[in-house]
Amino acid sequence: MKLNMVWGGTFAEDLEKEENLADSIEVLLDMLTEFKDKDSFSGKDDVLSQKIFNQELSEWLETVSESVQLNTCKKQLFRIIEKLPDSQNSSKVCEIDFSHNTFHACKISEYYITKQEYLKESKTKSDFSNDFEDCFEHLYFHERVKSSINTLKSFKNVKAEIVTHLTALDSYNSKFIEHIKKGDNFGVIATKFQSSKKIVCSTESDRDDAKKRKFDFPVTDRVTKKINCELHTKLNYKNGTDNNRIHFHPGDSEVVKDKVLVAHIGRHI
Repeated sequence: MKLNMVWGGTFAEDLEKEENLADSIEVLLDMLTEFKDKDSFSGKDDVLSQKIFNQELSEWLETVSESVQLNTCKKQLFRIIEKLPDSQNSSKVCEIDFSHNTFHACKISEYYITKQEYLKESKTKSDFSNDFEDCFEHLYFHERVKSSINTLKSFKNVKAEIVTHLTALDSYNSKFIEHIKKGDNFGVIATKFQSSKKIVCSTESDRDDAKKRKFDFPVTDRVTKKINCELHTKLNYKNGTDNNRIHFHPGDSEVVKDKVLVAHIGRHI
């Protein structure tokens, strides 16, 4: 999955990395021609001020190149960007994958939803591991999660459910914060989350096992804090094959403020 916001903060930087600039811009132009709602793009000032080849994009687009094809493409692209709304009036972003010719326009609030849908289509555990961290606004993943994914049973059958569970944790973030402020224990939090999201969630029934569910999360570059991640959702639970788990903590302000901490996605530990 390669989701780059066309008019996002890295547009010019991403374009600079393309091997054939003219061809890449032509692909972009073709896609933009098919997309009629030009007012939904981000602001032109933010786009034109981005850096490409050590100069602002606006300057680069007006600079004459040796390639006639590239010059033509640059002029067309500049005309489109000039028609974008002022930055303060922009409300949407666009996503593009030059490699697979996929194009998508959406509201900023839907940006993560789009990424999550792509994540469900991951073909391998490796693809999933490379992408999942950037797909959820309110989740923070422990560094061990990537390796724990390799322990999953029947990844093909459970990958969509993993995204569903992570999305539920992500969207429940504000409620988790409320529970923490009220001093609710893990049992209450699990019950409330399960009732709200219709996803099986519980604490460890064996208290000795619960003690083993503590993981070191970074507080600073040099300081870590042990966080109890005994709370877990159960994958494939309806099918009776609930050996896969997602272990998490509802949030600790000393680690990453206002984010759910995910420590494990994989087989029962």
